[in-house]
Amino acid sequence: MCGVAGIFAGARARAPEFSVLQRMAGAIQHRGPDGAGFYRDDSVGLAHTRLSIVDLAGGAQPMANGDESIWVCFNGEIFNHAELRADLSAAGRPFATSSDTEVIIQAYAEWGERAWTLFNGQFAFALWDRRRRIFWLVRDRLGILPLFYAKTSDGLVFASEIKAIHAGNHIERTFDPAGLVEAFVRWSPAPPQTVFQAVKQAPTGCALKIDMDLRIEERPYWKP
Repeated sequence: MCGVAGIFAGARARAPEFSVLQRMAGAIQHRGPDGAGFYRDDSVGLAHTRLSIVDLAGGAQPMANGDESIWVCFNGEIFNHAELRADLSAAGRPFATSSDTEVIIQAYAEWGERAWTLFNGQFAFALWDRRRRIFWLVRDRLGILPLFYAKTSDGLVFASEIKAIHAGNHIERTFDPAGLVEAFVRWSPAPPQTVFQAVKQAPTGCALKIDMDLRIEERPYWKP
């Protein structure tokens, strides 16, 4: 278990504030006691709290490829990362670590969004394609790992837990009565609903593609 959080500002000129990213990461520090990492540019801010499992020395996040055109903030495990690494290495993709996080980066660089269909695992991650100016939020097939987001006046915020979104002071903490009913009757609201009106869950088996104008497109990649 790790924790992911961040802000996608889109075309807004001002970069996400580092202090806000620190507060968001602090709210989910329990998910990643082994370290925290941050990345910021004019459009995106990423925060990660790490529980080290794969590549203890080289798997720090957020992680980028060699030219820093692709950034990933990842929670979970890609169970078939060794097999995918072999295929990507044969295709000429270079690796600097032995982490499954880097496999996500190189798979996307090689296959684009088809990569999601090839991942066997439990995962929730944000991927920033700086060259194409596309931001992705991707959740595993069955929603094993959580991924929440909300649109605000400053952009789009996301996190592994809603408390990290609240820590950024981006939204009103107004309950959604329908979401509360689902929580009490069915244990948890079904995506995209949550118990808060302003917060949504990323759908299971789906990638959210977000452009610089903060338009969100749902791209399902798997169905049972």
